[in-house]
Amino acid sequence: MQIASLFVIACCIFLVSSLIAGSTFLAHRKYLSALHYRIKNKYLVLHALSAVCASIVVTVWLSLPNSQRLPFVFKHCHSSNCATHIPAIIDSTLLNLLFAFFVIGMVTVCFILIKAHQNKLEQRINSLLRLSHNKYLDNNYRLQASIISVSQPVLLNVGMLTPKLLLSSQIAEFLDVKDVKLLLAYEYAKAKQFENFKVKLVQIACLFWPASVRRLIITDLLAVLRDRAFNEVHQLFGGQKTTIPKTILNEMSKDIQEFLLKIERNTDHLPQSADVIVGDANLTATAYLASFSYFLLLVVVTSNFTHFLFELIG
Repeated sequence: MQIASLFVIACCIFLVSSLIAGSTFLAHRKYLSALHYRIKNKYLVLHALSAVCASIVVTVWLSLPNSQRLPFVFKHCHSSNCATHIPAIIDSTLLNLLFAFFVIGMVTVCFILIKAHQNKLEQRINSLLRLSHNKYLDNNYRLQASIISVSQPVLLNVGMLTPKLLLSSQIAEFLDVKDVKLLLAYEYAKAKQFENFKVKLVQIACLFWPASVRRLIITDLLAVLRDRAFNEVHQLFGGQKTTIPKTILNEMSKDIQEFLLKIERNTDHLPQSADVIVGDANLTATAYLASFSYFLLLVVVTSNFTHFLFELIG
């Protein structure tokens, strides 16, 4: 009963912090277009992670007996913590600590899975640079993918951490290894956009957000991931002309055709000047400081609003 009650309270706190973070994101969304894409990615994920972390902090802080008071603005409340408003919630400190450790452990596991997933994709993308014509070498592209009878390459993410390529027999038989590299690079870039575990985590974190805000967050996050992935591909293969026969190219998707055209005509992905790089670094440092300040503010606002709601309920 205690764990169930505490879980309900934690969900209520998460709902409050999510609504506050979602409203803040919606109010500042129009300023995102002026940010560098790396900072934009951190800014987008910041709101979702801040909502989750603030919920954990406020839940643990307000539920522990005899905990010190957070900076509340509601002076009419004389209790030291919100647990006194709902007596059936907290009787044992041990159960609260177990719940807190469970939540922290689950968050840690999620971050470990994200890191492992990203490292796996990076290794597969880097392996494209070592592909060879020689089928007897260990890194021949035929060993990087399973050959199936379809007209275009497809990437299937088998499991959570193991991306697996399915390559059509038509492409494997008729295309040059340079063209196969481009197609595999496209599929990996698309995988980093759509199969990215960060997107799944953000979708879960934004479960209680308004639908319009949730769609905006996912759309912008996918756009940032897509730009980053294709920028990496452009830096590797920019200016390379394809020799794919038109009969095969016409059977491929429109996105692949546009991607190949961008690769051939790529002229805008040159290394940045030192001034631009220094400016981005300074902006990133400022963003980290602003992110920490925003998180502290979200904790205070969430605790105050939740404290007030619990007093009304009690």
